[in-house]
Amino acid sequence: MMFFGLLIFLVLISVLIKPEYIRNFFANRESAEKASRAEEVLKERYVKGEIDEEEYLKKLKILKGGE
Repeated sequence: MMFFGLLIFLVLISVLIKPEYIRNFFANRESAEKASRAEEVLKERYVKGEIDEEEYLKKLKILKGGE
């Protein structure tokens, strides 16, 4: 019984001290999913011929975080 009380106490303390960790965890998942979808759209545009290879590689590099 005392174990569960201690566990709940530790969870509450961790949530109160660092709630941004929890928010960042879910935010990073969403941004990764959005980036993945953006890469898919970019690839589709390249395959359809809407953009050339140079533009595809340039935009892909931007999406991956490099400029």
